[in-house]
Amino acid sequence: MAILAAPLEVRVIAGGLVLLPLGVLMGGMFPRGIAYLEGAAPGWVPWAWGINGAASVISSVASALLALSFGFSAVIAAGAVCYGVCALLVKGTNITSPRL
Repeated sequence: MAILAAPLEVRVIAGGLVLLPLGVLMGGMFPRGIAYLEGAAPGWVPWAWGINGAASVISSVASALLALSFGFSAVIAAGAVCYGVCALLVKGTNITSPRL
């Protein structure tokens, strides 16, 4: 809680440092999926982009409703489960791409 009394610049830097590992971990699943699809089923790449866009819109509203109904802990748990499932799906594949 000592960070709340710090100057704005320090709070912004601290917030960025706290969010950086989460952003890196969460931002890695979609590019890995696209890399896999480019090799395995290139025709599905546009579908993956469309599904990702639709899921992003739906999940933003759903997370707000979930937080209002059950609290932020439920939102974090649901997100962890979703990313865990993605990690399990990616684990069994041999994804190699020069862009990753």
